[in-house]
Amino acid sequence: GRARVALIIRMRGRSGLADKSKDFCNGCLKARMPSTFSSLTAHQRSITGGAILLSGILLVLSQGYAASSLRNESKSRPSLAIASWNRFPNSILSADAALKRVTEALAASTSPIKAKCTLPDAIVVLGGGRPKDVHNPPEFVKKRCDIAAKIHKEAKKHGRNVYIVPISAGSAHAAMTLFGNGMPLYESHASADYLVNKHGIDPKMILMETTSFDTIANAYFTRTQFADVMGWKCLWVVTSSFHAPRTRAIFDWIFGVNALPSEGVQGDGNEDREAAAAAAIASESATLPRDRYSLTYIGTENVGLTEDEVRVRELREARSVKNVEMLAKEKRTLRDVLLFLMTDHRLYSVEGLGTIEEVSDELKKSYKAS
Repeated sequence: GRARVALIIRMRGRSGLADKSKDFCNGCLKARMPSTFSSLTAHQRSITGGAILLSGILLVLSQGYAASSLRNESKSRPSLAIASWNRFPNSILSADAALKRVTEALAASTSPIKAKCTLPDAIVVLGGGRPKDVHNPPEFVKKRCDIAAKIHKEAKKHGRNVYIVPISAGSAHAAMTLFGNGMPLYESHASADYLVNKHGIDPKMILMETTSFDTIANAYFTRTQFADVMGWKCLWVVTSSFHAPRTRAIFDWIFGVNALPSEGVQGDGNEDREAAAAAAIASESATLPRDRYSLTYIGTENVGLTEDEVRVRELREARSVKNVEMLAKEKRTLRDVLLFLMTDHRLYSVEGLGTIEEVSDELKKSYKAS
């Protein structure tokens, strides 16, 4: 069975697979067929044990192939939703399932307030490409707006007004589109205009974020400019499927760090105060944001991009996730993140002014930069 195969594999790294696996398989055979086993010669026992070992290896290989097939199948699905780490762990939903969750939560409660975090306080819609004009964000961003509008309207039917927050000033790899008067057209402008004119969303229920140029700042300013100020606890974050894993890694990190403790932290200088604050966090005297936020991620179809453009973006996203994981270990407070953005990040630091990251033409095209 699986336990036997697993034990055989674990033996391999110790003192030789052959002898230990032969003894183990003989033991299994003896336990299952004691009378038959005692009548076999040593040569027959060795052959029989080897057959068991071979069948176990084939089982492992078949399971690995099945798992790989499932992974490949999931990649081909047009849309997915990654549920939140603290409320709906390890579940994968379609975008339609996210809408269904809203309907079911509202139907289950006469008062929408009682639904708590089964419903969002706000729907965050990421940008991610240069709009043609104020009325036309990229096609894959339109898809993000479409599902946000559906969720908003469904909640509104039951008396719950949910804010939509289009975010992003622009993209690092695409020059900004300009209005006729020379003012910049932010990505969130185009998303907001699409929500109003395509879906009829009340402009007062749309709050635009116009500061960020990458996903880390997307998350940071969503939290510091909106969630913390508005008192939002439950956010649904909408992006494209190719971008969903990195979005989740970044938003989980930013919404999982502590605000730097200030009250009761004493010191003669910045370093002393930072050390005292770090000690406060380590002793868990500060409130952990994981107890305050519930984040749900919805991934929409990768429309408007060629297969090559999606592939290039997916490869870049996968590499970036590793960098995010390292940063998350080092930057553990909002102050850490702010200083990283404003002193180390190419897009926001003084030293980074005017610097350009060289990227492939395929990647630029995926941001609609050409």
